[in-house]
Amino acid sequence: MYSCKSIPGATILDVLCSCQRLEVLYAGDISAKDIVKHGPWACEQLRELTIHIQVGESEQNLQWLAFGRLSTLERLEKLVMSSTSSYISSKGVLVFLLECGLGQLASLEQLRPLAFPQTRFSNGDHSPQLGIDEVEWMASNWRKLRTISGCLHKDE
Repeated sequence: MYSCKSIPGATILDVLCSCQRLEVLYAGDISAKDIVKHGPWACEQLRELTIHIQVGESEQNLQWLAFGRLSTLERLEKLVMSSTSSYISSKGVLVFLLECGLGQLASLEQLRPLAFPQTRFSNGDHSPQLGIDEVEWMASNWRKLRTISGCLHKDE
């Protein structure tokens, strides 16, 4: 599904909500707002997920709910938050900060690689980067984590 840029987010969410035996999903862009509207995810066997969860600048409260949905994927070994879009979006991404709900992902104990982009909003602002608190939390909660691809500071 990742190569098919025209697949709507609702279709991606239908797959997540109905495919119980799904183990690997490479999907495109979906909105955090759509995640919240859809029913619970049924894909509890999911081991690899590549997806781009968009969060608008005024929708920061939806991050907690999106992290809550991701927390149900307890068998997840690989999480890549990657966009199929090459343009600068007016939407931001799910921000991996404790204050935004990262702590809900403690159940993802099998996680090995984690990748997330630094996003620039259309107004030129950047999404917040990880701080030492987030790195320490990840190290203590995700003992199998071996790779983090993202931005720790403004320097890539």
